[in-house]
Amino acid sequence: MSILKVEGLSKYFGGLAAVKDVGFEMQEGMIMGLIGPNGAGKTTLFTMIAGSQKPSAGTITYRDRQIQGISADRAVKLGVCRTNQVVKPFRELSVVENVMVGAFYGRNKLFGKKAAEKEARRILEFIGMENLADLPAGQLSIGNLKRLEIARALATKPDLLLLDEICGGLTPSETAKTMELMKQIRSEQGISILYIEHDMKAVMSVCDRILVLNYGQKIAEGTPQEIVTNQQVIDAYLGQSETA
Repeated sequence: MSILKVEGLSKYFGGLAAVKDVGFEMQEGMIMGLIGPNGAGKTTLFTMIAGSQKPSAGTITYRDRQIQGISADRAVKLGVCRTNQVVKPFRELSVVENVMVGAFYGRNKLFGKKAAEKEARRILEFIGMENLADLPAGQLSIGNLKRLEIARALATKPDLLLLDEICGGLTPSETAKTMELMKQIRSEQGISILYIEHDMKAVMSVCDRILVLNYGQKIAEGTPQEIVTNQQVIDAYLGQSETA
């Protein structure tokens, strides 16, 4: 069953096409990678799906409902939530209080403080941060800040989670743990994941399918094995990464 279908999606800034006529479909329970060189349009595509930007053209269908042009808070209420590449927690609040924000303003909107805190602590236990729950978020390492970003998103109760370079700045061991967490989120919570990442080893290890953008256009889509052997992808991105 399809959870997300994008058709003819474009975004223009003046005469510049940041995203041009992109289309793809995600099945429920899928982890789909989104790769491409810097400036390829990956984050712009994310912002349109998440409701932060209106597309210039095209449609975004989430669970048989067209959502292009809706607000980001409305997207969250429908079950679509994204993380940000640059993590910006409420640094003076505790870790658990940061997660409670998602519980308060997410899909199920938990009104009581006790209910929100209980849910936040459950999520922190799920991602392995329960021992850090009462620390100020500003004291966390970059690896734990990235996990906190995931926890805040999970607190909104998404069905579709958009992860933007969640492994950026992580050590290899932290990246491996994050990949395992993504698999857990899919298998134990039934959440579908669309995932921007530059770490090709991570992408290949966790994704069912991969979408490749270059200069705002889709140049390939397929399984990890199909993508890694696609000559157009090698020329545009993989070969560039290997020689950089």
